[in-house]
Amino acid sequence: MKHLHYFNPGHETAVFWGKTNFTPSRNVRKMTEDLAFLPAWYAKEGDLIFIENPENGSPEYFLPAEIYPAVKIVTTNGLKEYKNEPLLQATPWGLSPDSIHRLELLKRRSAVPLEIPVWKNSYYTLTGRQTAAECLQKITGHLPELVFPAIPVFYSDIEEIKNYLQKQNGNCLIKTPYSSSGRGLLWIKNNKLTPKEEAWIKGAICKQGSVSIEPILCKVADYGWEFLTDGKGNISYEGISPFYTNQNGSFINNRVDSQQQFTREIYQMVPETTYQKIVETVTKVIRETYSYQYKGCIGVDIMIYKDTNGTFRLHPCVEINMRYTMGYLSLCLEKIIHPDSEGIFGITYQSNSTDCYKEHLDMQKTNPLQIKQGKIEKGYLSLCPVTSYTNYKATLLVK
Repeated sequence: MKHLHYFNPGHETAVFWGKTNFTPSRNVRKMTEDLAFLPAWYAKEGDLIFIENPENGSPEYFLPAEIYPAVKIVTTNGLKEYKNEPLLQATPWGLSPDSIHRLELLKRRSAVPLEIPVWKNSYYTLTGRQTAAECLQKITGHLPELVFPAIPVFYSDIEEIKNYLQKQNGNCLIKTPYSSSGRGLLWIKNNKLTPKEEAWIKGAICKQGSVSIEPILCKVADYGWEFLTDGKGNISYEGISPFYTNQNGSFINNRVDSQQQFTREIYQMVPETTYQKIVETVTKVIRETYSYQYKGCIGVDIMIYKDTNGTFRLHPCVEINMRYTMGYLSLCLEKIIHPDSEGIFGITYQSNSTDCYKEHLDMQKTNPLQIKQGKIEKGYLSLCPVTSYTNYKATLLVK
């Protein structure tokens, strides 16, 4: 069955609000428009990529033929050409009542035989950070011989949070239950809240009902484990992708290289037997928790950190993303990079679209793309069209 892919970032917020007519923030709407072609890089041959605004640039004009994904771009009007085709599977970046509603409208307008996922009430719980904390609890229970970080605690009362902080010796991190990619985070750098921090927490609790809190670890490296589930109890481990964040925890980019290279690096910090044991346990817990209810991609963020003795440890479940992820997309980009090269895949934003377009042209000039044996050996590539109206870029720099 062919898939119709639809890019809808920021879906955790849409899940939280639970509305079929949810309106994302202006920035999220712009990201949706600028990066609509992004699913092409993880789509299968023959799949369709839905682009709402056809004036946002044509990918076939900016991509070399050797690496152009074997997909087709469709708009609302263009999709009508497929009304006599076999059944299509609608596949949004993330499932939410809003994304399902938009796909249902698209189906009615185009009269295309489109199979749309059904929203389940359990998805609301599975998307939140509470489920990630429960999975971490299960993982630690399966591996009592290993040392793991504290389980995040959820509070809905500011006084309980203050009591928690008074018992801590180090800094803490507060998170809202429905957020991702570095959003909804508050870094507490001592065990006493400032008036501004207290106001932030009260606002978060008022909006989402609770917040989680956990000690800040001495982070060494971030990675994501990527999985695919079929909704029938089966799960496949797709690979690992290292990623980088800024000091506030917001996503910057992913490294794109071989799986062997990444595991070699990890084995220098965590013993191979320990690492493999944790991977197997996490796979089992994710399968039991998600794979019987949800079909699609799941990303589990993990972390290598140092404990108070300077020993490397592995945090097996920092958060769980029940959607496609930049990490999974990075795994798929490995196939277009030459084996002797490595790349950096990132998402950037510039408020001035003219500057964004100029930077794109400059990068093309200073880092021209070099193709060897049908794969990128070196150079800069924009994974989505860039025009004078673009603010968000998805880029790949290969060396």
